[in-house]
Amino acid sequence: MFAEMLLTERMLAEESSPLVRRELLAASVDDMYATVMRQAFFVLFEKAAHAAILDNASPEQLYEL
Repeated sequence: MFAEMLLTERMLAEESSPLVRRELLAASVDDMYATVMRQAFFVLFEKAAHAAILDNASPEQLYEL
């Protein structure tokens, strides 16, 4: 995510068109939101997996999560 932010900053610094700058910012915000949501779902899965393992879940049960 850090490298993408650096690239976006550079592209914004070099771009003079307000429309293109707005599109770059919108795409950047969209990507950040998707990253945060993806990480949140990983956390939810990991919490469920750890709880299931504590309850002696089988590999098949973990697969179903």
